[in-house]
Amino acid sequence: MNASRSMRTAGGLLATAAFGLAALAAAPSAAAQPLPAYICEAVNPDLPRVFGSGCEALGGAPEHGPISGDFLIANEGGRNAFLCREEERYSGLADLPYRVVGFTCQPW
Repeated sequence: MNASRSMRTAGGLLATAAFGLAALAAAPSAAAQPLPAYICEAVNPDLPRVFGSGCEALGGAPEHGPISGDFLIANEGGRNAFLCREEERYSGLADLPYRVVGFTCQPW
């Protein structure tokens, strides 16, 4: 992934995530933290699950293992983005850079 393109995409996605989190947050303190996100070379939805490959983590998203809490998965251009929510034990699984899976996701 091109470093400058990655930084531009990451900055835009984090700004969008922070704005969206403010709109979705039940508690005012949640709006102060950016929503964790994954930028992926490929994003394949099979709703409610979403699969990403060739990914990098942003905003404190874990690189390996279970994902707790809400997070975003988006392609490099941000045109194909999904919000994944924690409705069970975990909201997804990460094994970067190979794959990310969101369990209960919706278009962002």
